[in-house]
Amino acid sequence: MEEQREGKATTVGAKKTNVRVLSGSLAGSSIEWYDFCLYATASALIFNKQFFPTDDPYVSQMLSYLPLALTFFIRPFGGIVFAHFGDRVGRKVTLVVTLSMMGGAKVAIGLLPTYDQVGILAPILLVICRIIQGLAIGGEWGGALLLAAGAFAVVSAFGEDFLTGIGWRIPFIASILLVIVGLWIRGGLGETPHFKQAKASGSIPKMPLIDTLRHHWRAVLVAVGVKVA
Repeated sequence: MEEQREGKATTVGAKKTNVRVLSGSLAGSSIEWYDFCLYATASALIFNKQFFPTDDPYVSQMLSYLPLALTFFIRPFGGIVFAHFGDRVGRKVTLVVTLSMMGGAKVAIGLLPTYDQVGILAPILLVICRIIQGLAIGGEWGGALLLAAGAFAVVSAFGEDFLTGIGWRIPFIASILLVIVGLWIRGGLGETPHFKQAKASGSIPKMPLIDTLRHHWRAVLVAVGVKVA
């Protein structure tokens, strides 16, 4: 009977852990793709005029879309960097850091001054925020398209003047709520069993990145190529 109780307790604990892991992954995915869809919408409606104004509307639009594409080229480098630190300090800490970077950069975009206010510094700061997000974003997926579209639909309902004034900033700044929930969930996750065993045995490599590139460079190049494509 005692063994059965212990077995049930272990099963219940495992289920709770799995739910939390799934929730943590969903939170990260939601923030990532909420950002992607939010920035894409803002690029088409706001950023071309407020951050990349030129005499040619087409050039402004293409410049506005450029930071959107930039994050996909930055992603593989972020994957390499954080895979290294994940092997050194554990997945839990790494997930919290990447989530904080993604969310922090998104909120920062909502607070950026425009080109009319600070000139060329505005698009530079915007690109820096996108680079930070690109480094932090992992290969996650989520159903945040409707969330981003809905956020812009709400602020658009108050009129074009409100949207182009302070309205477009609200969905970016409001993403802090997603970040808080995500950090709470991921902060309660345990470390992976494999990392715990490696740490207990003292077999954590000093330079995981070097080992990976030395022994698995083909797989790294394939992964980078697939992500860039």
